[in-house]
Amino acid sequence: MATKDFNSNDDEAVSIERGRLYRAALNGDWKSIKDIQKIQRKITKKGETTLHIAAAANQEEFVRNLLKTMIKDNLTAENTVGNTALTYAAATGNVNIAMAMLDKNHQLPNLGSGIKPLYMAASLGHGQMANYLYSHTKERVREWDDKEQAKLFIACVRSGLYGVALQMLEDNSNLAATGNSNGETALHVLARDPSAFVSGIRPYPVNGAAPVV
Repeated sequence: MATKDFNSNDDEAVSIERGRLYRAALNGDWKSIKDIQKIQRKITKKGETTLHIAAAANQEEFVRNLLKTMIKDNLTAENTVGNTALTYAAATGNVNIAMAMLDKNHQLPNLGSGIKPLYMAASLGHGQMANYLYSHTKERVREWDDKEQAKLFIACVRSGLYGVALQMLEDNSNLAATGNSNGETALHVLARDPSAFVSGIRPYPVNGAAPVV
């Protein structure tokens, strides 16, 4: 009975700490959790770590402080659907956070079994982020099968990120007519949006963009 009570109290203490970490990451309150010995850990039922939550909440200073306490392998943690914290950062479009993560682990854009950070940025129309991540992943992207490349290419076209799309097309001229898993091609997307032909290309440099300061 005593053992059961001890485990129960221990579980409750862990749960309380996870709650503190979640709230701190969400609000960018680094000072409130400096007394916790292990800050980077899984803290949600979906397997998200403190870094996942801070990145999703766009808490740049908190992320930088957290990264100082981590080794590069800590950044590879995935949630239950295979997404790393970089995928969460890509969803916010904050290039500074992505740069800080890659300074710690430059392989991060190519890791994770879930949604690739580059695809997340492209599908949400984050041009600066997509350009930055593509500059760090294009060698790997070339190794993807045609369907996966087409999926990314179409996402770029749909979001109007023609700079990345053109770079991809230069590397693989078949992409214009290659369909994704639904049989949709970039030409189908453009046909549904004639304004794309006259609206001009979004002004993001093809070699990545400077971080927002």
